[in-house]
Amino acid sequence: MTVLRWSAGVLFVCTFLPACSEPPPATKASASNTATTTAATPPAASASAAPGDRPDFERKRSGGPKARPGAAQINGDILHESVHRAIRESLPRLVSCYQDGLKKNAQLKGKVIFSFTIDASGAAKDVKPDPDMKDKSVIDCATGIVSGLSFGKPKAGTVTVRYPILFSPGDDVAGKPAKDASQADVEKALADAGATGVTAKPKDGTKGAVLITGKNGAADFTVTFVPQSGEKLDAAEVDKLAAKGVVYTDEALVVAVESTSPQEAEKVLKAIVKER
Repeated sequence: MTVLRWSAGVLFVCTFLPACSEPPPATKASASNTATTTAATPPAASASAAPGDRPDFERKRSGGPKARPGAAQINGDILHESVHRAIRESLPRLVSCYQDGLKKNAQLKGKVIFSFTIDASGAAKDVKPDPDMKDKSVIDCATGIVSGLSFGKPKAGTVTVRYPILFSPGDDVAGKPAKDASQADVEKALADAGATGVTAKPKDGTKGAVLITGKNGAADFTVTFVPQSGEKLDAAEVDKLAAKGVVYTDEALVVAVESTSPQEAEKVLKAIVKER
């Protein structure tokens, strides 16, 4: 049986049903002035997107001591990006604090979670560190920097924040600090990652540099490796390598990877250079 019914000027047709219900009421989108974020970095791209197409993809990476933002919790009526941006801009100064600690302890690393409020003017207040790193001078220095930050003004009330910062001394190649890596260390890292057909030859025109080729699965790759003791590449040469794939630098050391796609190049670079 077919039943015709009108509702709000719209004709509904129900076939072979004992009754025809009214159309469901529209759902009103909920809005909230308070939210929590656990993302300190841009949202990850879909798994199918090649790194070269991702907004967060970096063709050039640098080594040395690092201060990285972790997943933050921000509660309150504020533009979250204004908080993330202020933290990102403070990272070089936080690294400077950390480097002072590394002079005393080369293995120093860890995490400090900063809890604070943001007042109506956008200033950080009541900054309290919760560290698992055992160096009071680094913690005090970093706390002073966070205490001096200015964020966006909340739309209403105060904002509470928990923001982790992760400090690490650098990266490894085959278990060595990256800047001390040799050609043999790069080849070992590739072999440990399952690369096949790995061969090497000197790179023409650059003292100490080598070209290492092989396969990562079905993808061919070429690694341009310049050790710390080799001839330092200028910025233009590094940019040319980055345009073809991905590049890692640590002082004079260069590890540049070209492959069948930026995605494959990134895989090979991550197999060679690992964060400590």
